[in-house]
Amino acid sequence: MSTLTNFPLNKSVADFDLSPIFDSYSRVTIVVDDETEYTTGTDTGRTLTIENPFGTQEMAENILASLAGYQYQPYAANSALLDPAAEIGDAATINAVMGGIYEIRQKFTRLAESDISAPYDEEIDHEYPYNPPADRKIARQAAQTRSEFAVQSGLIAAKVSQVGGDSQSFGWELLSDSFTLTANGRDVFMCDENGIVVDGEIRARSGVIGIGSNAFTISDKAIYNGVTGVGDTEHYGVYLGTDGIQLGKGAFSVDSMGNLVASSATLSGEVHAQSGTIGSGEIVFLIDGAAIKNGMTSLMDTSHNGVYVGVDGFALGGGKFRVNANGELTATSGKFTGETYASSIRSSGSHGYGGSFSGAGLSDDSVSYGKTGFKSTLNQVGTNKSDIAAINKLFTATLTCNNLTASMAGITYASIKTSMTFQGYGCTWRTATDGGGNTIRYLGR
Repeated sequence: MSTLTNFPLNKSVADFDLSPIFDSYSRVTIVVDDETEYTTGTDTGRTLTIENPFGTQEMAENILASLAGYQYQPYAANSALLDPAAEIGDAATINAVMGGIYEIRQKFTRLAESDISAPYDEEIDHEYPYNPPADRKIARQAAQTRSEFAVQSGLIAAKVSQVGGDSQSFGWELLSDSFTLTANGRDVFMCDENGIVVDGEIRARSGVIGIGSNAFTISDKAIYNGVTGVGDTEHYGVYLGTDGIQLGKGAFSVDSMGNLVASSATLSGEVHAQSGTIGSGEIVFLIDGAAIKNGMTSLMDTSHNGVYVGVDGFALGGGKFRVNANGELTATSGKFTGETYASSIRSSGSHGYGGSFSGAGLSDDSVSYGKTGFKSTLNQVGTNKSDIAAINKLFTATLTCNNLTASMAGITYASIKTSMTFQGYGCTWRTATDGGGNTIRYLGR
């Protein structure tokens, strides 16, 4: 950079275009990173924003103090007779107006004319950034280094061996189009234009897999996208961590204790559960270790409607229908359309008759519903205890006085005699009265 920083051109320019001068700077802001910045001044004028990772509050205040009263003057001067030693960052005075030189376009004419300018408005920050001489020198050296490295990279190849107690080896190879690490005779890491290939264990405490909204975040205990943890009902995504697994807004999750939550499921294999519920609201079946139930709490519960299915039996409607583990059936009523088999039947009801029927026949106190009075026809015989006594008397006398071997189908009431003999037994018609006051006739001696 020349020692003279202000070049007086006066009228040594072909064209001169001057724009209105900017307001003076009243605020300076230094941006350190995305979360930290230092600012000083007021909003009465323009604000100078600087990015500097080493910025401080004191630095911002010093810059504002040095800019106090300075006003930026945009201009453009064509075909100026500018000293060839002038650089970007110097100043020039044209027609008594001083402005910074922020753009130079050198013309290789006989007078070595230059087009110089101070850009307008936002062009200051975006199209014509100022680079100090030191920065320009560093950039040139970096570009040269990159060029030399690109030429030499294809020639670099090295292998390093390290021999330890169990004979280990490690090597690397850098070419113009790839970089490879080898260990124990195999490629464990390879990087080329297609990406990175790793053959071995990868350990990461943090990081990101993927790009944009599809990226997975790696933490010290989980890998996740969207969902931040088991129990998160605010975000969609997937979570895989030491405390469990979750998909969607809690639509599916399994915590580290094995507790499963799912909005619906299709299971094609075995399902094992010691406890839980099936359904929702009032229509919920409770699962415990010995039963599945809704409403009813046990097999003998008569206080609640519902259903009970357990190892001790099955029940419906508060015990109106019940089958216990021994096969005993209890029902308020029933209808059988097919054959019914039973070793015994017991009846009790409001008619005053009771008893049981088994393979041995009617027992004492047995009852046949539909009794209308004592008759000698067997299809209407009442079989309560008082009737049985009269029938026994009739059968005893009849069987004593005859041993019928002929059919009685042809005998009518009109042909019955007052007495007759059967196989040597003389019998006459006798009368008796049953417990209900009915008169019966029977054959007796």
